[in-house]
Amino acid sequence: MIVVGPILNLGDGNEDHNQEYDMIMKWLDEQPHSSVVFLCFGSKGSFEEDQVKEIANALERSGNRFLWSLRRPPPKDTLQFPSEFENPEEVLPVGFFQRTKGRGKVIGWAPQLAILSHPAVGGFVSHCGWNSTLESVRSGVPIATWPLYAEQQSNAFQLVKDLGMAVEIKMDYREDFNKTNPPLVKAEEIEDGIRKLMDSENKIRAKVMEMKDKSRAALLEGGSSYVALGHFVETCPLTLKAVRQLMEPDSEIRTKMEDVKEKSRFSIMEIGSSDASLGRFIEQVSDGVNNKC
Repeated sequence: MIVVGPILNLGDGNEDHNQEYDMIMKWLDEQPHSSVVFLCFGSKGSFEEDQVKEIANALERSGNRFLWSLRRPPPKDTLQFPSEFENPEEVLPVGFFQRTKGRGKVIGWAPQLAILSHPAVGGFVSHCGWNSTLESVRSGVPIATWPLYAEQQSNAFQLVKDLGMAVEIKMDYREDFNKTNPPLVKAEEIEDGIRKLMDSENKIRAKVMEMKDKSRAALLEGGSSYVALGHFVETCPLTLKAVRQLMEPDSEIRTKMEDVKEKSRFSIMEIGSSDASLGRFIEQVSDGVNNKC
């Protein structure tokens, strides 16, 4: 096993520099350092209206600055991805935008890595997908865990319980495939998680910053990932040589494997060793039964 990583797409992201991107970055530029909690639940993450209202109420009551990626759920019984709301107010509490004006922003699509890398972002409410987890660690931004499906529950458990790098909102949350009866996380639970996440005295912040430094050092010359990848490159010629030898039609290994294959087939025939052994076993069982009778 060759252990490398974290592996992330760290390109300059020019393909994402559209009007929406510029608007998001401009808003973040106007916020104080580490003051914004970012909520994003991945490419497949979305919630029904009742859950959206609970999140909105939690954000409003927490008093924190926030950037919220809010997506419209796909039609039920489909494999479609979430889409954009034409008017998010249709699912938000009445007056939400007016009451949070100046400290909150609701968006659709989100350039996640760029947002997490921005100095204004101090916390991440996440579904704990592996890419999101790696991006958060590399950016030094602690997570409030809200896993939805797949391996996300185990990722969340590891972050909260094993590594002490995250706080919990609802670690045992799980959606069914059709979202026929999704669980409801109340505003009180969400607010409590956000307050703990954004607490500047919370010890998880130091732990996340430590892991940020380690994750970056791993990729530098002499780091664990750098060394492991170098070892892999060095062993590739030997591996390729062995594969080529194995694939040669007259190779000694191939000849031996063909011999073993023929012997294994013969052993289960009527006169083979396997057939003979099974016959002796049946005779012994039959004799034992007759003796007891």
